[in-house]
Amino acid sequence: MLSIIVYTGACVVAALLLSACWMLLSSMRSRHEMSSGRVILVAFILSAAAPYIYAEVLTRRVGPDIKDAVESCYGEIPLTGSIQYFRVVAYDGKHARALVVGSEQEDWGGTDRPVASVRLEKRPDGWHAIDYTVLHSERLLKDAIILPPYQ
Repeated sequence: MLSIIVYTGACVVAALLLSACWMLLSSMRSRHEMSSGRVILVAFILSAAAPYIYAEVLTRRVGPDIKDAVESCYGEIPLTGSIQYFRVVAYDGKHARALVVGSEQEDWGGTDRPVASVRLEKRPDGWHAIDYTVLHSERLLKDAIILPPYQ
């Protein structure tokens, strides 16, 4: 929950900065065609969606190559559920970072969505997991701010 609040606040700040730049760089005629509220709304939507779009593009680009490494690393993580999905959030050719979202059954009957970060490295024989960090898990009492929020 805290991740969503922090992410929304950061997107509002980015939207205000982008709309201020737009107002400074646009002519007076174009400012009358589009109100400041619309500019802020469009900037907010773009700043909120951009990290997710970036992660989707990276996942489609390198996701099939690293899928086996992510799944084998998830088996080593002390989470009892299965993988729901993973998203590649960083990639530089030789290294990648993926956020893995799982599904665990809670003792009281609910479902938890634990999130782990997996760092991967490309070697001559394929992708291999370097390490992992559990970012969010109710059972393991882990709660980190995840930007952009996935759950």
